[in-house]
Amino acid sequence: RALARDVGKAVGVPAHLAGLRRTHSGCYALADALCGSDLSQASVLLQAMLTGVEAVPGLPQVAVCEREANELRHGRSIVSNQEHAQCWQRTQCLAVAHCNNALVALVRQKGDQLFPVRVFAVS
Repeated sequence: RALARDVGKAVGVPAHLAGLRRTHSGCYALADALCGSDLSQASVLLQAMLTGVEAVPGLPQVAVCEREANELRHGRSIVSNQEHAQCWQRTQCLAVAHCNNALVALVRQKGDQLFPVRVFAVS
């Protein structure tokens, strides 16, 4: 929509879109989506659900041990070690901390520490 508006403004005429279809959103493609009739079938939904780290493939991932996971779950920071640095190139963006494929927290790196930004519920 913004593209049509901007092109119209650039050439000096009103412009609009007759249709708009999103084919990708991040790493998810329209081809991977379920159709409306599939949403009423529990077996189809369960098969399509992504769990653990596969549910957030667009974020850097940091593997943590159980002790570190417990620290993060309680809102405490952990020391970023060499293994973490290999997974995450010390940017200031968010990363997903996981332990044995279970999501632990969204973390942000500050200096040599990983701080939990959002902690995921423990079942």
